[in-house]
Amino acid sequence: MKRLSLFLLLFVTQAALPQVRIQNLFFNSTSNILRLNFGSTPPGVAYTGTASGADIGEGIAHVEDPDGNIIIWVNASGVYDKNGTLMPGSAGILAHPSSTEIVICPLPGSQDRFYVFYNNETCSGLYYATVDMRQRGGLGDVTAKNLPIDPGNSYAEGLEIVKIPCSGHYWLLAYQCTTGFKRFRISPAGIGAGTLMHPFEAKGPNNRAYGGRGELDYHNGRMGYGVRGDNRAVLADFDPVAGTMTGVREVVFSATDGMYGLEFSPDASKVYLTDWNNRDFLGNVISDNLFRYDFATGDIASWRIGYNTTNCRDAVVEGLGQVELGQDGKLYIPHVNGCQITVVGNPDAAAPTFGTIDVNAILSTGVSDHIQSEFLAQPLRLQASRPAVCPGEAVTLTASGGSGRYTWEPAPGLVPPAGNTVEVRPAATTTYALYATTPYGCRDTVRVTVEVKGPAAPALSVAGDNPTCGNSVATLRATRGLTGYAWTRDGRPLPGAAADSLITTEPGRYQVAGTSNGCAVSSEELIIEPSFFSRPEALFVPNVFTPDGDVQQANETFAIRNYTGKVRLLVCNRWGKEVYRSNDYRNDWTAEGLPDGMYFYRLTHESGCFREQRGWVHVLR
Repeated sequence: MKRLSLFLLLFVTQAALPQVRIQNLFFNSTSNILRLNFGSTPPGVAYTGTASGADIGEGIAHVEDPDGNIIIWVNASGVYDKNGTLMPGSAGILAHPSSTEIVICPLPGSQDRFYVFYNNETCSGLYYATVDMRQRGGLGDVTAKNLPIDPGNSYAEGLEIVKIPCSGHYWLLAYQCTTGFKRFRISPAGIGAGTLMHPFEAKGPNNRAYGGRGELDYHNGRMGYGVRGDNRAVLADFDPVAGTMTGVREVVFSATDGMYGLEFSPDASKVYLTDWNNRDFLGNVISDNLFRYDFATGDIASWRIGYNTTNCRDAVVEGLGQVELGQDGKLYIPHVNGCQITVVGNPDAAAPTFGTIDVNAILSTGVSDHIQSEFLAQPLRLQASRPAVCPGEAVTLTASGGSGRYTWEPAPGLVPPAGNTVEVRPAATTTYALYATTPYGCRDTVRVTVEVKGPAAPALSVAGDNPTCGNSVATLRATRGLTGYAWTRDGRPLPGAAADSLITTEPGRYQVAGTSNGCAVSSEELIIEPSFFSRPEALFVPNVFTPDGDVQQANETFAIRNYTGKVRLLVCNRWGKEVYRSNDYRNDWTAEGLPDGMYFYRLTHESGCFREQRGWVHVLR
């Protein structure tokens, strides 16, 4: 039972880990544990260099990340890190090499801790251990082991983990010997008490209580348990939300040693089972050893799978081991004490095909199980055709996997497409979310960020050579550096203008364009009015004013017009005597206390833009 993703896919944000197609299957071996890697076709064979440590090897499990990288793997010897090194804390684990299954699931709510479940062969105590990947510099270690579940009761070797939809929790499924099938809820609070789902007592030869061995499996709404020593299998529908078994049926097969390996076809319309110890003393198959039950018709089919010991000539094959569904939708079955793996192609079909994989190791019975409630469904994914674009450029968002019923956010500019793509034109860096509803009503979410890499548009500034007295030229400057500069005036290119500044003597609407970080950018228009280049006229000075206090209050002061800034004024009478002075004249001289008559003035402007002006003014009351 295996499979979870320790680390979330770049893009899924759900409380539970995402559905993925696991890329590996481990095969237990008394000589060299190996794995098939489905990253290639046919799958590649890789050897761990580690043996089961006993004369048999059954239960085995592993965890990998969404890219198919191994995080941990487990057998009866303990827990191994991604480098194949046994974690020190797992020494003394009570898992038995002859126990059918070991299963793993994450601690709900945690991305770096796992539960490992196991028992000690046939009907015995049920235990768990915890693995913390934060230990040993990220390689992980077992922080607790051999913790009992439901003390005082005995459980068979078949175990299964089922993800509870929409919750992030899991079910641990097990068969309590002589009693029936139980479920345990695994939540952030821990492992809950066992609940009996269906009573069942497995019987062996001579009607003796039996049922310690055999695979327990769940896939696509169905649950099955093979009873070795008894030619029966218990098959049922299983509701992963409610945790209930319905439609329970006991199916009898014409096997010699009883049902052991059990696996459903990809669509769960059929279930395949193996007869482990089916051979004579020379290792020859004596009867059919692979069976199939069809849920739609109730028909049972069977095949005789032969053993080839070319790669291990001295071996006497015992039979077929566990059955596991691969990423490619085929079933994989080890030859126990042999060097071949039988491959069942197209297991949903009425007439499956058969092939073999030769390996250089003595295989045992075990194949790493995985959490099949998360298997074969394509994970929800969202990809952007370009991860970084210029402002306003088109990007295609493509959705895949999930239910195919998509909702997009942010909504502005996004119309739910008829297919699985939508085009966006972000003006700024934007994170887009894609939602899909699962068959159980959960909502999966993935996100992708499209970076808008262009800078803000360059700004323009203008400076004159003599703003006070009137400019002869204007200097425009782009405040942000660009690669390449193209200037325009009134929408027309200015030939030869290719620097970050421009000198002009013409009014108009100016704009600069260029590239920045590969993006075309342009400034807003900067308008230079004709007045920018006009020089001020001479100061206007009246030659008479009438400070007589009349009702109209007209012409009461010596008022100079057509100037800004500071003007210096000096006034003298006709004998040359100074009668008024101001270094910042404000048009406020009224000739108060002076007689009517002619007065002489001298005006200067602080800017130096105006020449000095001299003249006379007549005061008339």
